[in-house]
Amino acid sequence: WEDGYERDITNPVQSTTLIYGDGNPANGYPPGNAADLIPAGTVFSLRNYVDTNDLSALDFDARDKVASYKPISLTKTCYPASTNSLLAGCVEVFEQGLWGTEYRVPVGTDMPTSTAGTTLTNDYDIFSYTSISVMAGARGATVQIDADNDGTYEQTVSLSEGENAYVTDVHAGAKVVSDHPVQVVFFSGRIGSNYQSRDTSLLPTYRWSSSYYNPVTTDNGGNYRTVTFLYNPSASPITVSYDYRSSTTAYTTATVSVPAGGNARVDLSPAGTGHSGAYHFYTTGPNPPVFYAMSAVDGGNTSTGSNQAYDGGFTLVGEPSLTTQVLLSLGIGRDPYSATNPTENGNPMWITTVGNGHTPATIYVDYNGDNAGSLTDPNGNKYDVAYSLRELEQQKLFDPDGDQSGMLVYSLDPTVKIAAAWAQDPGAASTAQPGLDVGTLVPPLREGGGGKTSSVVVDEGGDGEVSAGDTLEYDIRGANSARAAIPGPFAVTDNLPSEVDYVPGSTKYRFTVGGSWQAWTGIPDDGSGTPFPLDGTGFSVPGTLGISQQLQVVFQATVKPREQLAGETITNTGSVEISPYGLLLPVEWTDTVYGSIGDRIWI
Repeated sequence: WEDGYERDITNPVQSTTLIYGDGNPANGYPPGNAADLIPAGTVFSLRNYVDTNDLSALDFDARDKVASYKPISLTKTCYPASTNSLLAGCVEVFEQGLWGTEYRVPVGTDMPTSTAGTTLTNDYDIFSYTSISVMAGARGATVQIDADNDGTYEQTVSLSEGENAYVTDVHAGAKVVSDHPVQVVFFSGRIGSNYQSRDTSLLPTYRWSSSYYNPVTTDNGGNYRTVTFLYNPSASPITVSYDYRSSTTAYTTATVSVPAGGNARVDLSPAGTGHSGAYHFYTTGPNPPVFYAMSAVDGGNTSTGSNQAYDGGFTLVGEPSLTTQVLLSLGIGRDPYSATNPTENGNPMWITTVGNGHTPATIYVDYNGDNAGSLTDPNGNKYDVAYSLRELEQQKLFDPDGDQSGMLVYSLDPTVKIAAAWAQDPGAASTAQPGLDVGTLVPPLREGGGGKTSSVVVDEGGDGEVSAGDTLEYDIRGANSARAAIPGPFAVTDNLPSEVDYVPGSTKYRFTVGGSWQAWTGIPDDGSGTPFPLDGTGFSVPGTLGISQQLQVVFQATVKPREQLAGETITNTGSVEISPYGLLLPVEWTDTVYGSIGDRIWI
């Protein structure tokens, strides 16, 4: 980003853009992988020291842009050289499909220390420092920020791609709104500690839910418990129920009242006799109210000088957003630079299942995500170990090599979802080095992916750029990233931009089988309405999408004359639906329209 972003990340032209995995090490290759090939399960770490006073230096740092043709998992962590990993920050990096235009912050500096107030619960000063970082995507954004939740936006900032606004002293309920999608990261700590911090990426309000699952509960002698904070955005108080599994056939339920526009805390008991470890938070009723949930590991001690031995935090994901698989990017078990306790593995992945109730479900674990384990699942995938879990049974996952990075966890039953986090375990980690005081949500890995691009197939202007009169071919892709074949049909829709005219008879589709593209099948034009077969409810493509296979749908459209164009860009939106998993994948592509000059210029 230091020398500007690529205009088209899929066709980079800058020499400073690194391209990994294309077999050409001359344009970059992952550390330790000079062959420049990235098979499944490859984990690489991009590490360097960052001089925050020299933003022109080309290094791996904030604002870097990463794009991939297939699903990847990405985490960013950092810590000062003076404190090592005891004052560390770590956040899950959400893909842009999880960005949004409205956010609320569930906790803040205005929370009372020891005694809960009328609206806000107490925090024992674990949030005495709070801040947010707001970053814009490729379209930029105008962002309004109400940091103290008084109903007035104190800041309005215009951000270009990759720019961010950093705001401190953030109160519970703080609001961020924007005209285009942004991402918001929350930072917190206790001023004067040695050391305490918790960071997490926030989910936009449209991703909030009435149901959340937390797989993490911690303890070690009663001093290091995990706390879940619940935020209620509505104008009326709500009652949140929470369950844990107390036997193979029963849950124990309690409730907590969350004030209007306020928050509440639930101190979580750890796994033990009559307690399987995981929790479910939910509201009930014909239209159960939504709320937000985030957790603080080692946040339950009533002494303000404590809560700093295993500190970490993470956002909980609403039940509708959970998937049948999760992929952990950063999962190291200790400070990689420490020589102390070299075999320590104190940061496992924590999981629980969702959707199977009292019925055990088989959960498969591929330690390195490389499909090379010694065991074989019913679909022919390789894995290392499997567990039989009921809903709200907690399972901690430790890779025998001491590093959980790249761990893939999955269910073959499309109705059984997985809630996961990566967090320190007080029963396994050191309070000092090499303890790694961080934790993150492990974002759900969608069972399918979608994307869209365009290319010029008739270059009327002869300039190699998109311009008036050119014919574009739009290319829509759907891909199977699950460990099971996905039966169709697949509903594909496209909202043809007003700046282009559809080329009749140009729509067709094909699948890959065994990695090879099959023959094209034409999609007939509509006989009524517009001839374009993908507008409205779209077209349902029949067939089956095999494991790791793709669906491709293409069509052509001609750019209208310059005087009929509304602006300098053409944005095409649409979607691919993968119904067995309830996935509606948005696909979008924007072209910049270039002008041309005739054969004479008069001055």
